[in-house]
Amino acid sequence: MSGFWFSLGLLAAGAVEAEPAPRTARDLLEAQQFRQAAPLMRPLLAKARPDAAERALIYDWLFAVDDLAEVERRSATGSAAVDLLAAGRLALEGRDFERAGQLFERALREADSAAHRAPALRGLGLLAHQRRDYEGALRQLEAARREAATADVLVTQSEILVRLGRTNEAVAALEEAIRLNPDHEAANYQLGNGYTRRNYSELARDCGDAGFERAAHATRRASDAFERGRLDLARQGARAALRACPGYGRAHAVLAKVAESERLAVDVHRAAHERRFAATPMPEVPQIERYVLNWRSLSARHRKRVALSIAPWKAYVPILVAGGATHYIKPLYLRLSETPGAAALRDARIDYDSRLWDDVRGVGGHMTVTGIEDVERSVFGRYNTVLHELTHQVHGVMTAAHKREIQELYRQAKERDARTGEAFLSRYAGGSVWEYFAEGANSLDSPRRDRFDHREIVRERLVAHDPALQALVLRHFAAQDVAASLPVALVNGGQRHLEAGELEAGQALLTRALGLAPEDEQVLGANLYGLALRGQAGTVEPLAARALARHPDSGALRVAAADALWHGGRALAPLVTRLAAGREALRAEDGFEVDLALGGYALHQGRAEAALQIFDRALAQQGDSPEALWGRAAALALASRWDEAFVVYERALRLRTGILALRLDLVRDLMLAGRVEAARVQLAEARTLRATEPQLLALEGWLALRDGRHALALDKADAALARAAWCESAQIVRAVALRGLGRDEEGARMLAALRNELAQERTPRYVYRADIAGWESVRRHSAALRRMLGALAPD
Repeated sequence: MSGFWFSLGLLAAGAVEAEPAPRTARDLLEAQQFRQAAPLMRPLLAKARPDAAERALIYDWLFAVDDLAEVERRSATGSAAVDLLAAGRLALEGRDFERAGQLFERALREADSAAHRAPALRGLGLLAHQRRDYEGALRQLEAARREAATADVLVTQSEILVRLGRTNEAVAALEEAIRLNPDHEAANYQLGNGYTRRNYSELARDCGDAGFERAAHATRRASDAFERGRLDLARQGARAALRACPGYGRAHAVLAKVAESERLAVDVHRAAHERRFAATPMPEVPQIERYVLNWRSLSARHRKRVALSIAPWKAYVPILVAGGATHYIKPLYLRLSETPGAAALRDARIDYDSRLWDDVRGVGGHMTVTGIEDVERSVFGRYNTVLHELTHQVHGVMTAAHKREIQELYRQAKERDARTGEAFLSRYAGGSVWEYFAEGANSLDSPRRDRFDHREIVRERLVAHDPALQALVLRHFAAQDVAASLPVALVNGGQRHLEAGELEAGQALLTRALGLAPEDEQVLGANLYGLALRGQAGTVEPLAARALARHPDSGALRVAAADALWHGGRALAPLVTRLAAGREALRAEDGFEVDLALGGYALHQGRAEAALQIFDRALAQQGDSPEALWGRAAALALASRWDEAFVVYERALRLRTGILALRLDLVRDLMLAGRVEAARVQLAEARTLRATEPQLLALEGWLALRDGRHALALDKADAALARAAWCESAQIVRAVALRGLGRDEEGARMLAALRNELAQERTPRYVYRADIAGWESVRRHSAALRRMLGALAPD
């Protein structure tokens, strides 16, 4: 069942004031209690001529139990709105968009009440969403909401708002959906899958220690009950958690999975899935017990399902283990940052879509995590998250040559998609080269059940859309000798230590990898990065020369060498000249990587037109690259071409709503353009991502200055500098705030020191930030910083 659909029938639009025991079949379906509804549905399904209201209930049931063949049979001859709505939904899920549009338009014409007009408009909105017309989709959903503000309409509207980068509004719509129907599966799923305005630290503050702890304990009990199959107790525990601390995401996740489990219990294909699973032999996967951290604590059923998911990449498992990579199967109650090696994700957000990492089902990378609920649901043909996240680990240890193959296929798919809009298996697959590859692996391992299996990620669609990707994944699945990946696996382990601020441990693994593969492109690049963190130009020079002599056409090495040398103290201008030399002869992907770096350096130097030309060149190759769009927007802003700049910023934000630095660049340029109210809106979105970010606090201080609130501006600047003494934007705000408070001499001294600092040709350095578990390049003295100083404190 699609996450956006629950009912096309006559659902109540009023809020639920209490929780009485559901009595009718309609009540039970709305409460997602499908097993209890089953005996009440049997006589209705047997009825020869059900009326329109009864047919609406029948269709809801048939979609819930995944009996789409029966939906097709029953809706084929109906001409009432309810029949057209069911047929439209079936066509939409089958990706027959033209037929779906015709059916929803007919349903809208035939509708005799708001309860039918709203789902027809919602269907048209979903159709526009599939066609990537997000503004059109939002208009349809707003119209549907005016007709009947049901939970279904609100959940669908929230998804459109996410696509438009309006995350806070999306969360508000989900919260309203839950007020209307506390059991709504899709609303609970989204609120338990990272869409929230508050992280867990903020929840603990708002709910108080006692309330927060009660919620945590109740969720743990609910999760345990869920794993035992006691769905009634799981539901009760999750509701108790939300009463103790509203917004506790893990409790919403339990409610969503309870609802899904209720549906799967009555799914018409369940018995066949169980027979198929039982008949499939347990595969042999070398070192799986070392790779899966909690292998021994899993049930026999779940060990088998995990092993089946890992088997396609079994040759890589010993390599991953040698590099220290792991996979952990997470209980439903556990926050992601509470899993082994993931503490750095606490309160952090995902760049792609602003979700809270703590609440997502899993994560790829060196320390991969998958939720136990996803392991169980994959028994029934649902999305194979274990395989997906493992694929990310595997491509992470592939050789540079293999990665370039994948990147070239992705580039070709991008070109096809620009022409047809149909090159990718899903929008998610088109979002990045590595999601493209991971979705290819998943689809190859997921054959379509029958013609009513409407999953996007299936083998048959891969064969039809991208046979070249199919062939590449097949070749990699069949690989036996993957020893060339060992040095890269060691590099990944080293970089894991670097991300934790453990330079010595990280460098030890990088050095070991260099000893095994002294000419490997990725090993050389990682060692250059390690030296850049230390800021040691003397040791960078010989390694950079060696790397570029061996791989002169590697865009990644060119960029890594320039960065390491700049952070080691070398002047930027000659480095830019060297980086640009021979750019035209590079392969497409390598040239693209060099262009992104060259564009960034041009922005830093204040060369707006040069930056614009470089980013336009990058966009000619990848027209929807978030990084290139971001760079182009910043270049237009640097040239004071404000209207054009903000249109491009909007495009970039829709692709990467969770990148805090992108939001903050937009806020800075809105402030420079004098668009203060728009800046307020973006600051509110940025605050959701990380309210304690020093640059964000500095920009809030700037806004306070514009409002004439100098004391508040000083407080914001001081808060930023307490976290990051190197934050020059906060230093500017502080100096101006001091002058506004009558402390002219103190403010003047700060401004003089800042102007003197900015006048010098200093090189940047990396500092480790424990709050984000990563490194940040500081003291960059960019043109944008100088422009901010000029706006706030003109000479």
